[in-house]
Amino acid sequence: MTKERQAPQERLNDPNAMFQLFAGMQLAMFVGVLIGTWIKSATSNELYFDVLAPYLLFTWVPTALVIAIVGIILFKRAKRISAQGREE
Repeated sequence: MTKERQAPQERLNDPNAMFQLFAGMQLAMFVGVLIGTWIKSATSNELYFDVLAPYLLFTWVPTALVIAIVGIILFKRAKRISAQGREE
């Protein structure tokens, strides 16, 4: 079974593609924070978990919430647009 390639506008209106995009962004940002704090702790005299806690609390959590809210809004928009397309 071959997968049909979608145009960018079709991908934007596909709820599953939007969900995968925002889930991937959350994961990539989390891994980036882990790696960044590891580099910071390796170059300073601070322990890894002492550096990690503030970064997760004040960087990753607020940004993840913003990305999640935007993702939910776009997901609902994509669902509405795909429903309108089926009606026509």
